[in-house]
Parts: sequence; C-alpha cells; structure tokens
Amino acid sequence: MQKLAKLLVATDLSHRSDRAMRRAFALAKAHDAELIVVSVLDDDLPEDMIGELHARAERRLEGMCETLGPGVRHSIDLRKGDPSEELREAQQAHQPELSVIGVHRTRNFFDALRETTMMRLVRLSKTPVLLAREPAEEAYDQVVAAVDFSPACGVALALAHKLAPAAQVTPVHAVHVPYASMMSSMARGEDELTRAYLREATAEAQAWSMAQHLPKGRLAPVRVAVGAPYNSLHQAVKDVGATLLCAGAHGRASAAPAVLGAVANDLMRDPPCDLLIARPGLS
Repeated sequence: MQKLAKLLVATDLSHRSDRAMRRAFALAKAHDAELIVVSVLDDDLPEDMIGELHARAERRLEGMCETLGPGVRHSIDLRKGDPSEELREAQQAHQPELSVIGVHRTRNFFDALRETTMMRLVRLSKTPVLLAREPAEEAYDQVVAAVDFSPACGVALALAHKLAPAAQVTPVHAVHVPYASMMSSMARGEDELTRAYLREATAEAQAWSMAQHLPKGRLAPVRVAVGAPYNSLHQAVKDVGATLLCAGAHGRASAAPAVLGAVANDLMRDPPCDLLIARPGLS
C-alpha cells in the first residue's frame, strides 16, 4: 500500500467541517501521516476581538484534536485573513500531499450565480482536495471515477486508489451525442449515430483501462453512458453505493492551473458523496 506522508485539513469550526476533521484524522491514522490542522479567522474584526477569538479557537481545536487524534501526529496552524489565500499559503508552507475540507452550506439560487468559497478554495489549491460530505465511520469501500481518458482523470484515479486501496473502482464515461435532440423524430438515424459514438467510446475505454495500474480486480469495466456527466455519475454512485467519487480538475491539457472545468464545478455544487478533485502536477 502506497501511503501519504502529510495531510492538511481546513476547518472553520462549524458542524459542516466536522466531517472533514474526522475524515482527515482517519486517513492520517491509516497512513501513519502527519496532519496539519488549519483554521482561518476573519481579519476584518477589531484587534481585541481577534485576540479573544484566536484564544478560543485554539482551545477548541486542541480539544478536537485530542478527541479525534490519539496516536496521530498533528499540529495546529491558526491564521487570520482571506480563507482562500491563507489556505494557499498554508499549503505552500507545509507542502501536504492532500488537503481535506468540508462541503459548504447549500444555497441553490446564489450558488448557481457565483463561485462559493469552497469552490474558490479548490480552484486555487496547490494540492489535490478531498471534499468530505459523508460521516467518516468506515474506510471507503466503493469508488466511482469520472473518466474522460485525460491525464487528469488518471491522476485522480491513482490517488483515489491510494486513499482506498481495498475499494473497487467503477469508472464512468459519459458520451455526448451531438444533434440527438434534432434527430429525435428520425429514430433510425438517431440510433445509428448513438451506436457509432458508443462503439468509439467503448473502444477508447478498453484501451484506457489497460493502461491503468490498479491491482487485479480493483478496477471494474468502464460504464459508458449516453447523457450528461453529472447525471451519469450521480446514478453510478447510487447504483454501487459509492462513498467516494474522484474526478480530474480539467480534462484539457492546455487548461490554466486555476481552471477546474464544468464537470468538477457541477459536482462540487452538489456532491453525491465525498469528492476527490485532482489535476496533473498536483499529486
């Protein structure tokens, strides 16, 4: 089993980040890794209030670490400022192999219009990021992988296997058939076009699977589905009972480092389970 040496977990001390703390400590224990616990205070508050909040936050973090982390090597890094920027600086200072954060409070209307703090954290992250949505009661035993045959999805798959070495991974590739709606009245033409795209995707999926390096029996055949990636992935998670979904940050090799891609963005807005986001060069 390949192990991680150092992890970082970001917490705002809310109940939403409690699951991130629990998952991070569980992973650190399983990997015998060092864990850095980072929390950021709002620097817009008066200085005397910041001092009081700093002391209270430090005491609370120490209590949480003592409860969650018997036998886990950990340290606390309490900062003040913008959460996104401070997390980047903490990653630069500590050089973790993985950052763990909690999911944000869902506000459907506003989240559809703008980037959330959580999404900004992931977009600017210097490491792969694990969004902890599920209770960390057990190790991951079923993983779904978003597959577009890019280097990014290969990186995410390898890291997911490192986090869940005993889990079976179900890869999912969604096929977009152009002009399908325009051809709906021409059933025969639509069927022929769909079959052609499915044949091409299936051949590519088989070649991709053979190039992966997971142990025998860990990688299930690629599920090739017609439709939107978001819907196909949610359905696969439900079908296999997955507790971890992994995705590459962006399939295009030319994408800028600060670009995540539509699939990763959609998944972060409504993750069906814990979500691992990685990109080439970060893991």
